[in-house]
Amino acid sequence: MAASAMGPLGALEVGTIHGAKFIGIEKETGSLAVGKLGDLLVLDGNPLDDIRHTRDIRYVMKGGILYDGMTLDEVWPAKTPFGTHWWVNPDALKADTKPITPGAANP
Repeated sequence: MAASAMGPLGALEVGTIHGAKFIGIEKETGSLAVGKLGDLLVLDGNPLDDIRHTRDIRYVMKGGILYDGMTLDEVWPAKTPFGTHWWVNPDALKADTKPITPGAANP
C-alpha cells in the first residue's frame, strides 16, 4: 500500500529508517552504519523494480549467522538444518492442493 502511494523506495524507507525512528531505535537499527545492528535480508530481485520482490528472500543474516530464507537452515558459518517447523500443521496441509514450495506442481 505504501509503495502505491510513495513508490518502492519510499515504502522501503518507511519500513526501515522511518520505522526505527518511530519506535525510538534509530541509533541502533533502521539503516546500515558503523556501530548499528547489521541484520539483513538478501533478496532474489530488486525491490526498486517491483516492491513484491521483498517477498523473495534468499538469505537472512541475524547475529552474524546466515540462514536460508525458505528453510531457515543455517548456511554459514556451519551448515545446520533448522529442524521441525513447529508452527506448520501437517494435517491442515493434507487437505490443501496448493504446493508448499514455490514452483512445485499441484498433485
